[in-house]
Amino acid sequence: MSFLLGILYVLSAFAATGYSLSCTTCSSLESTACEGPSMTCLPDNVCGSTHVIATAFGVPVINQFTMSCVPRYHCNGTGSISNSVSKIKVGVSCCHTDNCTSPIPTLPEDSIELNGIVCPSCSVVGSLSCDSTDTVQCTGDENLCVSQATEVTGNTTSRTLFLGCATRSYCDIGTISTTTSNVTVDIRITCTNGTSGTY
Repeated sequence: MSFLLGILYVLSAFAATGYSLSCTTCSSLESTACEGPSMTCLPDNVCGSTHVIATAFGVPVINQFTMSCVPRYHCNGTGSISNSVSKIKVGVSCCHTDNCTSPIPTLPEDSIELNGIVCPSCSVVGSLSCDSTDTVQCTGDENLCVSQATEVTGNTTSRTLFLGCATRSYCDIGTISTTTSNVTVDIRITCTNGTSGTY
């Protein structure tokens, strides 16, 4: 499910003045531990671990653990988004010394309890627009409607759009723009109040 790949670029964003820490940077698809080189962080960043789990049609498709520099204000944060196709959960934990190892992040609990909010539901690859009229009933703390538009530009350009339900903490990520290894990633996360009601 390539529309889920954009979430991997949210990891470092989801997840101090003057002095800059040095932090281990690594990633694993198999466990909640990894090893890698050290890098110097930006001011106001700390060392963090980010864990993301994504499912599509109830089947796990991403289980990624990352250690990196993260903004201090994302420490101990959790968040999730979902629609009628997929669900993505993110957790971030932090530590505050050079090359430290933070605790394994806590992920949001799953909930099947409807909260009365209905949002548009769409997952599109190759476009930043969607003409679907599908909707999804939101559950648990996902009480906002989210639009996540992702554009990855390198040798080629890919675009994905995700519409669904989101927690407030996920919506607070906002806009992200990063460039690494000649690849530029732009992610725009916008949230609105959903419609109250049920099917």
